[in-house]
Amino acid sequence: MASIIRIKRSATSGNPATLAAGELAYSSLADNGANGGDRLYLGHGTETSGDAANHEVIGGKFFTDQLDHAKGTLTANSALLVDANKKINELLVDNLTIDGNTITATDTNGDIFLEPNGTGSVVLNFNKIEDVATPVDSADAATKGYVDSYNSAASLTIADGTDSDEVNLASDTLLISGGTGLTSSVTNNQVTLRLDDTSVTAGSYGTATAIPVFTVDDQGRLTSAGSNAISTTLNITGDSASSGSVALGSATLAFKGMEGIDITTSGGIVTVGAEVATDTNLGIASFDATDFGNSNGAITVAASVLGTTNLNPGATVTDLAGLTQLDVDNVRLNGNIISTTDSANGYMWIDPGNNMEVTGKVIIRGDLQVDGTQTIINSTDLSITDKLVIVAQGSADSAAATGAGIQVDTAGASIKYNSATAAWDFNRHVNLLTGNDFKIDGIGFDERIDDRMNNLLLAGEAIDLTYNDGAGTLTITAEIASSSNLGVAKFNTDYFTVDGAGDVIIHEVNGGTY
Repeated sequence: MASIIRIKRSATSGNPATLAAGELAYSSLADNGANGGDRLYLGHGTETSGDAANHEVIGGKFFTDQLDHAKGTLTANSALLVDANKKINELLVDNLTIDGNTITATDTNGDIFLEPNGTGSVVLNFNKIEDVATPVDSADAATKGYVDSYNSAASLTIADGTDSDEVNLASDTLLISGGTGLTSSVTNNQVTLRLDDTSVTAGSYGTATAIPVFTVDDQGRLTSAGSNAISTTLNITGDSASSGSVALGSATLAFKGMEGIDITTSGGIVTVGAEVATDTNLGIASFDATDFGNSNGAITVAASVLGTTNLNPGATVTDLAGLTQLDVDNVRLNGNIISTTDSANGYMWIDPGNNMEVTGKVIIRGDLQVDGTQTIINSTDLSITDKLVIVAQGSADSAAATGAGIQVDTAGASIKYNSATAAWDFNRHVNLLTGNDFKIDGIGFDERIDDRMNNLLLAGEAIDLTYNDGAGTLTITAEIASSSNLGVAKFNTDYFTVDGAGDVIIHEVNGGTY
């Protein structure tokens, strides 16, 4: 079958969102002036994630449709094509039409303006004579008169919102004068209005003992100036005959609280308050009459009794009598029983090192009996004098002993006896370290596998097998494909496909749609 080359294409979008460098894309979307349809695009520039920096428009129906008319003829919605003489029959520019020897304004009562730039002039060549000031016939004179009258204004109207006046530009002079507090001047055709200077003398406000005072008239001018004296110092005295002063305007009056006293300011109000006493801070406090005595401010602690022993403040007690039960944290002593009051888990700890570490030694003299359902020993080494460890002791028969063995906590790994098969069940792999072999009837397991694999596997088309019994290796090699031999090959999927029979074909180069 013939190969097909398809570029990227779309009938629903204009400029593609992604276009690789050198990749083409065409949009057959009907152009509406803004959607980018009917155009051919080419990507070029640096690629980022497969997208070129620039998507250039290089052609398309949008452009060829504008070239579908005769050369030298102005056609709507089409490009300008000049004829063999580099001419076009008509030209429309905004409101002007240039056709033959005529320039026409197309808007109603439209004027035509000729505006030169800078010091340039408009030259009207009447009958090949450039000096328009010297017309040679009645037609030239009429044209010049029209131009003169069109550009001559008779008067200038000045209005202030409530009144207006008119100045004759040919005979009158426009006078601009200053009013109260204003002076006007004209220099180089420029009018300047300036406020009049008003000189006043102020008082001695340059010192820290006075502030300036000014008077302003209705026109906003200063008419007089003076000063008022002010105090610059604030004197302060304390309750211990101490005194001080603060310079107003340059210093800050600060209130400082001592221990037990808090001072806050807000909105010009200074609040002084006493702090509440704690075990680390002086302050005010109250005392419970049950536990404390108060005599003219002197506080004493009342005596208390524990069991039958008096506990006096300041005294030392080494023996306690009369207690029938003692609870220390979660440990209870009652009679000859040590128990715990912790109902959450009921744990009891014996810690000879008093540090919750594996230190010290607990020695139990006499036999130890543990009545419970589980005995856990958390130790690094377990030493047992007996040579044989017996599990499932007392089982009625082998069926009752099923499940007996060894189990690793948390890992779930176990070796357990199964009476149904009269064998040990391992629920994890058995890993033999280097130098060891798992043997069956005296023959190593690896050797048995090697021999079995060599007999089972046979070489076929495009496959070669090489067995090395000494090295214990089996090498499987695929043959390389050629024009006459089946084998392995690799193909670039951008250019090739492989059918069900293994035939490699160039089917299609397709840019896809977007």
